[in-house]
Amino acid sequence: MEAVKIEGMSRTDMSRKAITAERSKGNVPCVLYGGEQVVHFYVSAKALKPMVYTPDFKRAEVTVNGKSFQCFIQDIQFDPIKDNVTHVDFLELTEGKKVILDLPVKFVGTSKGVRAGGKLIPRLRKLKVKSLPSALRSNLEINVEELELGKNIRVKDVSFEGMEILTAPNNPIVSAFVTRQLKQAEEAAKPAAKAAAAAPAAAAAKK
Repeated sequence: MEAVKIEGMSRTDMSRKAITAERSKGNVPCVLYGGEQVVHFYVSAKALKPMVYTPDFKRAEVTVNGKSFQCFIQDIQFDPIKDNVTHVDFLELTEGKKVILDLPVKFVGTSKGVRAGGKLIPRLRKLKVKSLPSALRSNLEINVEELELGKNIRVKDVSFEGMEILTAPNNPIVSAFVTRQLKQAEEAAKPAAKAAAAAPAAAAAKK
């Protein structure tokens, strides 16, 4: 799993004025939880981009005052108008201590349903898991090759080594649906199929 190195700047002034001043410089206020102490710091907004604007889960290696922390982003706040990052909460990873987080889903292979003319419909983009840091991965790969038309892969149908899935087991993760074009083709083929089936009987009646 990829680790993104981030250099943090310690912050002691928690006033709104100080935070506004740092944001005007392109810095984002952050807080690190889960360790021996809560750490308040700033990071450059640019430094956060590899972690925020990606479909994959990434671990962060944050350094503040010469001390490094292994962590991940637990929560992000965005400006409702400008859509830029305004605050980030990090959670420290401690080996031997399980964490709960959402990991992105990645579908692998081409399903039988798609090969038959259907369409793959993702239902869940992430799964909530409980895991040790050593078992974490960038994404959860789900093989869809055996997924047939009209069928689903549900949470209860998948498992990942070293992880407990907390998402409701009956929730569908991905489905293979019949497309409109395939339905139309099937409807158009019905009269021809009926005629073909009736032909032998008609021929026998004439004899």
